[in-house]
Amino acid sequence: MRPRDNQRSKVYAWEARCTKSAHWSGTMKTLDECDAYLRPIWGAERGRYGRARVPMPPIERPAWGQRSALAHASHRITLPLWARNPWTILHEAAHRLTPTDEGHGPRFVGVLMGLACRHLGYVAEELMATADEMGVKYHVRSIGSVPIRGPSWHVERAVRNEGPMTEMDLACWCNLTYLQVRGAAMHLIKIGRARWLRKKLTLVGEALPPPEPPPKKPRRKVIGIYELARTHGIDIEQPGGSGAWFVYPGAWMSDADDPNEGDHVCDDWSEVRDMVKQYVGLKQLHDSKKEESVTP
Repeated sequence: MRPRDNQRSKVYAWEARCTKSAHWSGTMKTLDECDAYLRPIWGAERGRYGRARVPMPPIERPAWGQRSALAHASHRITLPLWARNPWTILHEAAHRLTPTDEGHGPRFVGVLMGLACRHLGYVAEELMATADEMGVKYHVRSIGSVPIRGPSWHVERAVRNEGPMTEMDLACWCNLTYLQVRGAAMHLIKIGRARWLRKKLTLVGEALPPPEPPPKKPRRKVIGIYELARTHGIDIEQPGGSGAWFVYPGAWMSDADDPNEGDHVCDDWSEVRDMVKQYVGLKQLHDSKKEESVTP
C-alpha cells in the first residue's frame, strides 16, 4: 500500500511562493520543445541520483480530460498545455529521479531544490529558508552541489528586479555590508554590466532586463452581413426551397427613392453583400441629412 503523501499541499504552496512567474508561463507549446528542454538536464542529473542507466522518461500527450501534470510509475510524463513550462517539467522530472513511493516527501523536495538552483538560477539558502518558514521538510543531501552566488550576483539581481539603487539600499536589500556592495559594484562596472548614475547603480548593455513587449492592438471586430443589415434596418430573406435571396430596405426609404425597386433578387451571396452595403451607404446619407435639418 502506497504511503500517504502528507505534505503535498505544503509543497504546492511553497512552490507558488518562492518561484518566479516566468518559470510557470507556458513558454513551450509542443511536446518536442519540452523533450528538448529536459533531455540535457536529465543527462546531467540522473547519475547524481542513482539513475545513471535509466533513460529519460518520454513526455507524452495527456489523457482526455487530464488537467494535471503527472509523472507516472511506468516512467513517463504527461503534460497538458498549461504545464509545458520549465518549473513544471523539473517538478515532474524530480518525481522520476526519486522512488515512486516518495511522493512529495523530503527527498523529492531536496531534488527539486537542486534542479531549480542548477538550471533555473535559484539560491538554495532562500529556498530552504522559505521551506523552513512554511514547514516543508527536505533532505539537504538530496540538493547536491549548487552554484555559489557571490555578492555581485545578488547585487545585479536586486538592481534587475527593483531598478537602480543606492549603495545603502543595496546593502539593506541584499543583506550585505556596504564594503561588499562597493566591491560587487566595482566588479560589475569592470566587466561592463553596470555603472553609477546619480549615485545609483544602474545596469547597462546585456545586463538590462528584456524590454516589455508592446501592447497588443485590439482586434477589430468583423461585422457580418446579417448583423450589418440588422443594425441599419435592412431585411435579408431567403424563401424556402429557392436558391436566391431578397434584400429590402426598411421603412426609412420610400419606393420612389429605392434604386433597386422591382429588382430585389440576388442570385448569389456576393450580390447580397453589395446590395446591403449600397443600402447602408444610403441609410447613413439619409441620417446625416435628417440631422442637418433638425440642427438650428
